[in-house]
Amino acid sequence: MVIKERACAKVNLQLNILGRRPDGYHEVDMLMQTLDFCDEVMLEEVSESGVFVETNVAELNNGDNLACRAAYLLADYGGVDPKLKISIRKNIFQAAGLGGGSADAAAVYRGLNKLWRLNYSYEKLERIAAELGSDIPFLIQGGRSRATGRGEVLEHLEDVENRYVVLAKPREFGISTKWAYAEFDKLQSKPDGENGNVFELVAFPRYPLLAEMKSVALKLGAEQSLMSGSGPTMYAMTEDEQAAAAIKMAWEKYPVETVVTRFAGRMK
Repeated sequence: MVIKERACAKVNLQLNILGRRPDGYHEVDMLMQTLDFCDEVMLEEVSESGVFVETNVAELNNGDNLACRAAYLLADYGGVDPKLKISIRKNIFQAAGLGGGSADAAAVYRGLNKLWRLNYSYEKLERIAAELGSDIPFLIQGGRSRATGRGEVLEHLEDVENRYVVLAKPREFGISTKWAYAEFDKLQSKPDGENGNVFELVAFPRYPLLAEMKSVALKLGAEQSLMSGSGPTMYAMTEDEQAAAAIKMAWEKYPVETVVTRFAGRMK
């Protein structure tokens, strides 16, 4: 039996950090939205015990892959001896603040729930997923959610009117999530990110290209342009297809990977 799942990227429409928790994580308040920009995940039963991962990105073909770890964790919960091959076609930009690895893991949870006939609810899958990563629970269902706690406490919101979303990831640098949090913790005044992404306050001074891209997008008609997660991907959102095309064309002048996509609704 073969199960196919789409693993959708996400963007942060808002990202605020409320402080450090006793457990060492940061308390966050985020508004997140999934996109119709997806990896393709295929799950196939095999004869040999174990979980085997194959992707089109060589460095991800190992047991540290979140998708592989997700499969083993769910097998433990379900009392299943996993005999599984996971094939992933990576399309989502990597290490980009778009949740690509987490999306793959979420797709594995949904797919194995069917393949192994576990019949777990989405809510139970979210609780299991929270043990592995903070973004994975949201990506089980996707759509639009408010995420609090360390990102695993979800308030699922109604899908909204669709938008075009232009994504652009710089090729010449990345931003470590660990670095972004450490730099944020050094800020003397902690900002309110209700209408933005507080990580921009540490990323933009270090990487002025990102601020320049945001300014360009807003001038070309974006209703919102932010960095997603800890970056470095920038996105611009608009209801106007021509504006989206103009923003993409303008951003292509920079050393970036870029694509135009749209919102993805919540899993039914």
